[in-house]
Amino acid sequence: SKTYCVDKQVSDSASTSTAYVGGVKANFGTIGVSAEVPLGDCDKSNDPRTHVDSLVNWALASGKATGVVTNDEITGASPAGNYAHTAFRFWQSDRDEIIAPLPADPNTCPDIARQLVQHYPGNDIKVLLGGGRNKFLPETDGGERLDGRNLVEEWKIDKRHKGRAKYVTTREELMSVDVQNTDYVFGLFSEGVMPPHYEEEKQRLRPSLPEMTEAALKILKKEKNGFYLFVESAGIDKNHHSNQA
Repeated sequence: SKTYCVDKQVSDSASTSTAYVGGVKANFGTIGVSAEVPLGDCDKSNDPRTHVDSLVNWALASGKATGVVTNDEITGASPAGNYAHTAFRFWQSDRDEIIAPLPADPNTCPDIARQLVQHYPGNDIKVLLGGGRNKFLPETDGGERLDGRNLVEEWKIDKRHKGRAKYVTTREELMSVDVQNTDYVFGLFSEGVMPPHYEEEKQRLRPSLPEMTEAALKILKKEKNGFYLFVESAGIDKNHHSNQA
């Protein structure tokens, strides 16, 4: 059998994420929305009737803890299928929306990073580990956001009334998290996609995918009702794209 999406014979990781995480076939390049949303149609992607619930939604509704781990950007197409609803996979930050080949108005079409921090179910995910720090920080703090938002700080503020939260950016910080006294962990270990593990083996500044997964499991398994954890090894995929796998 061959994987396909609604409007193309060969699908991409955005529409396929919607399919395997949400159970609905969608259009190429869209995430978390039904096939009623054409590629790049911001207005239709804002319509809640087109939104596809994901395994994160279902797990939260069942009282389970949830987590997303990837060595891609945490706003990448595959992980975003767990929490975002967008008509274009590359609308990861407000800057992306402005410069994208299919542009959108960030004021009316929330970017993927904003959705993760501000919208449900992203703002209830207990463990978020990956790359893509630039998408969450303003230019004044070394990021790429043009709206001046520091979404990391907004995440911290949101968690003050939800539980004990920890933001980490290095392997050492992640390994030092007090699991028993931590409810939420947000880890952004690179500005963009996390570098291949073989490049990190000497300095060990960033955690490996197995280390991130193990850290996530330690947090999530405390939930008596169980948990859902999404883990993506994006490196092999990206290297296949350029015939370097």
